[in-house]
Amino acid sequence: MPKDGHAPDEYEDAFAVPEPGTWPYRVAIADGATETAFAARWAQALVEGFVASDVADPQAFTAFVDVQRSVWAAAVAARLPELPWYAAEKAREGAAAAFLGLSLRHDGTWHALAVGDCCLLVVRGGAVHLCWPLDAPGQFHHRPVLVHSRPGTETPVTVRAGTWQPGDRFLLATDALAAWLMQGEAVAGWSGAAFRDRVEAARRQGLRNDDVTLVVIDLDASDAGLEATRID
Repeated sequence: MPKDGHAPDEYEDAFAVPEPGTWPYRVAIADGATETAFAARWAQALVEGFVASDVADPQAFTAFVDVQRSVWAAAVAARLPELPWYAAEKAREGAAAAFLGLSLRHDGTWHALAVGDCCLLVVRGGAVHLCWPLDAPGQFHHRPVLVHSRPGTETPVTVRAGTWQPGDRFLLATDALAAWLMQGEAVAGWSGAAFRDRVEAARRQGLRNDDVTLVVIDLDASDAGLEATRID
């Protein structure tokens, strides 16, 4: 969902998931930095590129980001002639986004890469088993580490790996919602058609007004099959 009071085309987050049953199952979310130009396009390039590739370590992530920089630059170059000079200059400065990518493997393992404050929450037995890369609301701030589209910019990526069990739930959330969930909000209810209602109610109760993205992955408890719920 976009910020309250903003149009859908002003939404600057992005997410990408494959079809259920695809192994490895790769899913990603990104939060475009509003103060940068074409941030939504950069966020989309990152998530789509991750789902289509096999990125498992910082070195591979650096190479992956370089490829996505070329994709973003080509898309933006086509738009520059139609922009006023000040917008074109802003676009040449590049875009930035927080990013989180998760890969689930059929052998019961998973690994994730993160830059910034998009977060992964793992729910097991109805309780939050893991919050990563941040694990407390007070750790969020207005200047997170970001992935930049400018060539030559270093990207300090963090990596986490673990094992999953049938019945586990994985939630990938952008910063405002992730911080809200860490305050003790019941994670079980964030699914399906109730998403928009839950976000609107949460905003009335103090959820920061920001673009909100949530992807929920439920690992079937009966046969270890994979069912993914896309919330957009």
